[in-house]
Amino acid sequence: VEEVNRSGGITGRNLRLVVEDSATEPRTGATAYTKIAETAAPAAVLVHLTSVGMAVRPLAERRRLLTLVGSTHP
Repeated sequence: VEEVNRSGGITGRNLRLVVEDSATEPRTGATAYTKIAETAAPAAVLVHLTSVGMAVRPLAERRRLLTLVGSTHP
């Protein structure tokens, strides 16, 4: 984020990283997602964990908010 902002941002707009902890729990993740969506006015949200991603899917659809879900498999 800092490197992109030092280079002028994206189309002249700086990025801001907002972090909330889901504690790997879908319900906690949904609460964190809602908090970010309501207070940070994000252009997109990145969710890391499939279970949390599934929990926030209906929220993302209702808000029409770009939500990317990343996951790993051993």
